[in-house]
Amino acid sequence: MLKTTYLLLVNTLRSKPFLFWMVAFPAILMAIFGAVFGGGGEAAKAPVFLYANNSLGQFLEEALNSTYDLRLVSQVGDPKAFVLRETARLRMPATLVVANGSSIHIYSASNIWGGVVAGAVQGLIYQYYYPNLTVPVDVKLEIIGAANATSMLAQGPMRTATVLVLVEAMASGIMGILSLFAGLTTSGLNKRAALFRMSKTNIMASVAASNLLSSFIGIGAVFFVAEFYGVKIWRIASSWQVWAAYILNYLFFAGIGLLMTNAMTVHKADASALINLGVMIYLLFAFTTGYFIPLEVLPESMARIALAMPTSYTATYATVTVLGGDAPISMLAYPAAAAAAVFALGLHFVKLYSKP
Repeated sequence: MLKTTYLLLVNTLRSKPFLFWMVAFPAILMAIFGAVFGGGGEAAKAPVFLYANNSLGQFLEEALNSTYDLRLVSQVGDPKAFVLRETARLRMPATLVVANGSSIHIYSASNIWGGVVAGAVQGLIYQYYYPNLTVPVDVKLEIIGAANATSMLAQGPMRTATVLVLVEAMASGIMGILSLFAGLTTSGLNKRAALFRMSKTNIMASVAASNLLSSFIGIGAVFFVAEFYGVKIWRIASSWQVWAAYILNYLFFAGIGLLMTNAMTVHKADASALINLGVMIYLLFAFTTGYFIPLEVLPESMARIALAMPTSYTATYATVTVLGGDAPISMLAYPAAAAAAVFALGLHFVKLYSKP
């Protein structure tokens, strides 16, 4: 029995999928979540805009300036449109404090930062009127979108559904390409394809196109479940901005997948291990660029890295749109360039078959 146990243990430790999922993957997740929730680094400052036309304005400006990334505005038309426009520009949820007469109205695209700012303003109001037990100013908080101001769910159902659609593009792009190519390699069809008169670019472009079409099945599953949470899926389905972001996410990760396929043909890497690596890459982007974990809870250093990734642009562009904002199409310039470059490199360097 001991000898059998030893042999099975050795066989398990030689398994690349086991080493990935049981050793490497937990370590990677610990590194990610440790950086996010471990308190390392300076916390990111919430972008707060202040509009005031009363005596409270200067007091609030001085009190909020040291804690938040405070910016004064001279005029505000539609406060909701203003917040969504600034959220698109900054790619971080913006908060607007409107101090007007006997009321202070706070609008925010984040129930995390919105709740924190509202609590701070409420405390400052009591400080301003001290020692009065009651204050003549009413503070109201409005979270833009479906998220409740008191909910622990930082992303409302509408934003969650939109984000999951974009995550489907990421997962289908890299894992779908790797899985399809692994199937071709296992069956030997990649060698036959290499003998076809069609160029490798046409063949792999067809693989990417068929994989893209099949990814819409996953979107249907997201929409089906989202219906039970009251999400108006037509707002997502009818938004060309969402689909533009979807295509760019897909092409970017499909390009990465195409580049990774050479590990199978040139270096004879294990297909399942490579697919596992693809899972890790897409989860890394999903967790660190604002898809699964809101950017407002990340340390400042990680938030800067996240905002430098093309996926942060596509996520903000799509979500601001479905929430009723008007995100400028110029936001897609960088992710479009990144997607085109990575996908083109993947098509150029991919090798269907390498002679032994």
